[in-house]
Amino acid sequence: MPNQKMKKRKKQIIGFTIFFLFSAYGTQSQDTRLNTIKKAIAKRNESLTENLKISAIKAVMEGYTHDVLFFPQYKTAISSKTDLEDFYTEWTDSLGIMDYGKNTVCLEIIGNRLVEIGTFSLTGNEKQKIPFTGNYMVIWKKVKAVYQIEIELFGNDTYVTRNQVPYASVSIPIPHALPKYMLSEDTKIEKELIFHNNQVIEAVTKGDPEKRIRGFHDEAILIPNFSEIKKGKERIVPYIESVYHPESNLYVSHKFYDVRVIDENHVIVAGHYKGGWDRPNDKGSFEGNMLNLLKRNEEGKLVMYRQISNRIK
Repeated sequence: MPNQKMKKRKKQIIGFTIFFLFSAYGTQSQDTRLNTIKKAIAKRNESLTENLKISAIKAVMEGYTHDVLFFPQYKTAISSKTDLEDFYTEWTDSLGIMDYGKNTVCLEIIGNRLVEIGTFSLTGNEKQKIPFTGNYMVIWKKVKAVYQIEIELFGNDTYVTRNQVPYASVSIPIPHALPKYMLSEDTKIEKELIFHNNQVIEAVTKGDPEKRIRGFHDEAILIPNFSEIKKGKERIVPYIESVYHPESNLYVSHKFYDVRVIDENHVIVAGHYKGGWDRPNDKGSFEGNMLNLLKRNEEGKLVMYRQISNRIK
């Protein structure tokens, strides 16, 4: 019977093979390529689960880029591959993972990136009292003919407290170690990002749902905190109208960890939001991580195309 070390080695080989498969679709049509990649991702996620179960974290880390950004629910962002490895190691060694199922709902090729949106169900250990389920968005980047995870954010689809996440006791790098990206009006794209961000903040603080909706692409996907995936404006509009109105008395501010330009029509923005509400006899605050993909609309304006957020507190 193979020992634990041999098992880990086997999983490392499996994980590497899955990533290599991603580079083998060069001559296929777009739809065939997506189906091939989707199947490869499914196999990769199966090997991810097995690796996490046995704490084969070196194999897990083969799937991430050197400049990875990782945003777990109820934790500050992780912006170092070493820190992410430490996070996974502490989590699996001290608490364990029994099962981690992921299902791709939407997959798109944009330049040298893949944008994957899906749902997940995670079982930590026998002490976990409630199901840990939710949504995720992963940005894969093609590096030397192989796709690796560049940015990952996941959050719950129903409300949970910070003590109910399976990795609640796992330590994480201190917030001041996070990168800070200062937008500049020196470039056209960043000038547009500043304008878009200001429009979002104004719509939120004024409780203007129409202005907030205009900031989304017609084919947008929105994944809010503690909610299901909302695909298309017909699903997004009712949600926006229920949250943003003059009586909401909301306020918010944003800061950015990184801006990564795919091409002149697509821009990734990863960052942090902080805000709250101030109503008579009702005050509160919120803070979390956000991952946005902006795309030019028919008018040539950069608007929100894919957006997901989670909570820090």
